[in-house]
Amino acid sequence: MKRLLATTLISALALAAADGARAQAGGRTQTKGQAPVNVGRLPPVAAQGEVPVSQGRLEGGTYTNDFFRISFSTPRGWVAQDMATRQALLESGKKIFEEGKGTAKEKTGMEASMQRTVFLLSVSKYDLSAPPPGAFNAQLSFLAERIPTAVIKTGGDYLTQMMRVAKISSATLELTGPIRTERVGRVSFAAADAKLTIGASVVAQKYFATVRDGYALLFAFSYVDETDVQAFEELIKSVRFK
Repeated sequence: MKRLLATTLISALALAAADGARAQAGGRTQTKGQAPVNVGRLPPVAAQGEVPVSQGRLEGGTYTNDFFRISFSTPRGWVAQDMATRQALLESGKKIFEEGKGTAKEKTGMEASMQRTVFLLSVSKYDLSAPPPGAFNAQLSFLAERIPTAVIKTGGDYLTQMMRVAKISSATLELTGPIRTERVGRVSFAAADAKLTIGASVVAQKYFATVRDGYALLFAFSYVDETDVQAFEELIKSVRFK
């Protein structure tokens, strides 16, 4: 089970890399006013014999993914990262995992787990290449991980296992309240608040997860300033499923 959710843990930890004190990703970004782009810039992803998973598209501040039949609005003025930048964030999170106390088998299994996860969208309050000095760059990501539905049936199951996986990383991920259930776009999601500690850096996180079409869908938000929470709450309110 520890191998199962390794990639999503890495992705969640990578959100902390948005803090300019830890990492600066130099990939290209899309800002408001530019032409619409496919935020994935990669072909659909699929295991042999499966229907390809679309990376989705971001147009006019609205993200749409036809495979998962979901759409939502991104925070006004926030900056979307392309695939190259999202990969850089994953590499930062991967390093955190590798510095942890996991076994060699668990660390090797992480690579296989990465093939089951699609990093669909990442947006930050500021451009990752030029955040304001000393400011934490609030970061929001949307991911999908292919899962065995016989083992993980709900978003609550998924978040519970994710917390267990966190124990083998070099970071400390702690829930700050119980996992709860919320309706999002008429779909039941598990929601949780957490605290992530990496060395001397501490950030707050919010997670929303659900199981759909054999995948766990996860919204993960990292922040320090409580005023940034409204942007995440507005995004969650905008979620619609077809």
